Amino acid sequence: MAYTEGGDVKNAAALIDHAVGSDGGNAYWVSDYVWVPGMSGEYLATQLRVQFDTFLCEENLDEQPASTTDDPMT
Repeated sequence: MAYTEGGDVKNAAALIDHAVGSDGGNAYWVSDYVWVPGMSGEYLATQLRVQFDTFLCEENLDEQPASTTDDPMT
């Protein structure tokens, strides 16, 4: 879970990107986010709370393996 204050969306994206790289992954999934009201000094502010997971996914899942036969019909 990440908490950011000021530049919330940009900071959350940078944090998620860093977490994916640190975990050795190549993908992420945001499972929840919420804007939380709060105070920043004397001012009302919001804070973005993001819950996410990182993953290591196989690449090129759409590619078919090369044929092992010379028959073009297989």
